[in-house]
Amino acid sequence: MSYKISWLLGCMLAGAAGVVPTLALGDNGRLIATGGATSIEGSAGGGITPWAVITGYSEQGEWGATAFATHVNLPDYNLDVAGLAVAYGNRVEFSYAHQRFDISNLQHKLSLPDDNLSQDVFGVKVRLFGDLIYDSLPQVSLGVQYKHQNDFLIPSLVGAQR
Repeated sequence: MSYKISWLLGCMLAGAAGVVPTLALGDNGRLIATGGATSIEGSAGGGITPWAVITGYSEQGEWGATAFATHVNLPDYNLDVAGLAVAYGNRVEFSYAHQRFDISNLQHKLSLPDDNLSQDVFGVKVRLFGDLIYDSLPQVSLGVQYKHQNDFLIPSLVGAQR
């Protein structure tokens, strides 16, 4: 299956997954948008940076999940990101994102061996205390991310070391 077809299928799946939570909302639970947007690294946040919020709309004893796909098309570069996050009890979040940065424009100019950089991002976040809406304390979370560059050849050509 070509990359563009698999990307299109991923976007359709992420779109369908975005509709399901609105169909499953009950009369109790978190307010809409209190899970934030999904960051390009897979965790709940503001698009570019993670926030303290936990993904989805799960409350105590419930599971929640989000899936996403993002495409940024610039004149010289493209960024494609797809991922998902799973949360339990509005307390803990596990996330994954696959990022692919198209540098085919640079490949020809600099004689690079590949036309893209790709990496996988794995994350875990735990809400320590506070609530985004219902608490006088701010919501505070602790999280870690592990990023794995899938092909290290291009970064090593510019001096990066593992």
